[in-house]
Amino acid sequence: MRLIDLDKVDPSEIFVIGPMGQFDFENAVKQLLYQQPIIDAVPVVRCRDCKWFDLYEMECINNAVSTDHEGGASYSLNFDLDDFCSFGERKE
Repeated sequence: MRLIDLDKVDPSEIFVIGPMGQFDFENAVKQLLYQQPIIDAVPVVRCRDCKWFDLYEMECINNAVSTDHEGGASYSLNFDLDDFCSFGERKE
């Protein structure tokens, strides 16, 4: 799969003449889209789908993320269901 920035696609660039001198719209669109640079994107695991997320406390229970008062932390980080981080692991 290729992810592109659709905002940078210029529809006025769609113009391809087919072998019979006819406009070939399908191939013109494919050609235009494949010429676009791909974006740098990675899939993320949202807190609601993460095995480290405690829905009751709305906190992350991963030891790498200090979110509770255990161990002397003087603060608590609460997360929303749509949040995500680099430690996210999908529930099995």
